[in-house]
Amino acid sequence: MCEAARGLLADTPDTDPKVWQDTIRILGSDYALAAWVFPAVVAARTDAPGLRIAAISLDAAEWERQLIDGAADFAIRDEQPVNPKLRWITLAQEHYVVVMRSGHPLSRGRLNRERYCRAEHALVSVIGGRFQGPVDARLAASGVTRNVMVSVPTFLAGIDLVRQSDLLVSMPQRLAQNYRGLVVSRALPITSPLFDVTLVWHARTDVSRPHAWFRALIKKSSTTINPQQPISKVSR
Repeated sequence: MCEAARGLLADTPDTDPKVWQDTIRILGSDYALAAWVFPAVVAARTDAPGLRIAAISLDAAEWERQLIDGAADFAIRDEQPVNPKLRWITLAQEHYVVVMRSGHPLSRGRLNRERYCRAEHALVSVIGGRFQGPVDARLAASGVTRNVMVSVPTFLAGIDLVRQSDLLVSMPQRLAQNYRGLVVSRALPITSPLFDVTLVWHARTDVSRPHAWFRALIKKSSTTINPQQPISKVSR
């Protein structure tokens, strides 16, 4: 068990994770789940084998209500909650890289802005159907555009698509590193947009030892992925 989790459980009764039979429900995109939640799930299978984890697709319009109503316990987001009943911490600051198939012509040599913009791209639009995102806004600020030809709803779909084509897709660095060997990732030829990854929960779960323990595992995973990134204090 990680030391952060041990600290949350010190000097309390019924603290053996091996006897827990609780269910934890987590909202997140495919990126959030793969990059931030699944490493904690893997650790939990050893120390808390009876703890069940339900990963739930994120609805950008309803996620705060789901936490407040008890339909979900946690959410991994790229924004802070508005409702004062919700608590949150910043796990890390994330940036984008560009991903392409192995052997892609742009995987060799210098990837400059001209070559990047001239290529054809896929865009991950979690809301669905959009052909512009944060990278396009950054390019527009420099007076250039790129050729976004395909829009897909998930990052995993984007990875599968670029593996079969010459399309490029930009995605968060922590997700791209999960697929090293399957795809090639390169730094963007512009300064990458940044966003904060936040872990959000309702205050009622503070009294639950399994929930506090699993939050500690997610925080531990975030520092393992990027040990230089500090973890912020809880915001209430």
